[in-house]
Amino acid sequence: MADSDDATPNNLFDTVAFHHDPHARHISGKWLVLAMLGFGVVATTSLWIYWKLHLMPFMPLQEVLVKEFPDSSPRVDGGQRRMQDGSPMILRIVMKVAFDPILDEEPTAEFIAAVTQVVGDNLDLDEYDELHLHLYQLNPEGELRQNTFEHRLDGQTASLKISAKSLPQE
Repeated sequence: MADSDDATPNNLFDTVAFHHDPHARHISGKWLVLAMLGFGVVATTSLWIYWKLHLMPFMPLQEVLVKEFPDSSPRVDGGQRRMQDGSPMILRIVMKVAFDPILDEEPTAEFIAAVTQVVGDNLDLDEYDELHLHLYQLNPEGELRQNTFEHRLDGQTASLKISAKSLPQE
C-alpha cells in the first residue's frame, strides 16, 4: 500500500486542499458585523449630506409644485453640468403629466407656462441661465412619452429648444 500522500482520494473532501495557516490573521464575526454597521452609518451619512447640501435648497419649490400640480411627482435639481468656468447654471424640473407631451401641443404649452409662472414666483431665476423642463407620460401600453423643453433665461423672452422621445418601457 502507498503512503497517505500518494493515495487516491476517497471522497470529495479529500480532493479539496484546506490549508489552515495558524499564523494568518482572522477577523472575528463581531468585528465584521461592527465594520458592516460602520459602513452603513458612513453611507447613510454621505447620502444625508448630499441631500442636505444639494437637494434641500430646491425642496420649497418642489413642495409648491406638488401643491399646484397634484400627481405630477416633481423633482427639482439645479447646478452646472460640469464644474467649469462658463458652464451655464441650469434649473432642472422633471414632472409627470396626464397628457401626451409630444402630441398634445396646447395642453403642453399651457402646462409649461403655468410651471414657469410658479417657478418664477417662488425662486429667484436670476441665479440661473437655463430652465430645463422635462415632461413625461407613462402610457398604459407601457410606453414612456417624454418631451424636454429648454428655456434660455437671459432676461429677455426665453428661447425654446424642444427634444421629444417616445420609449418603450421595460
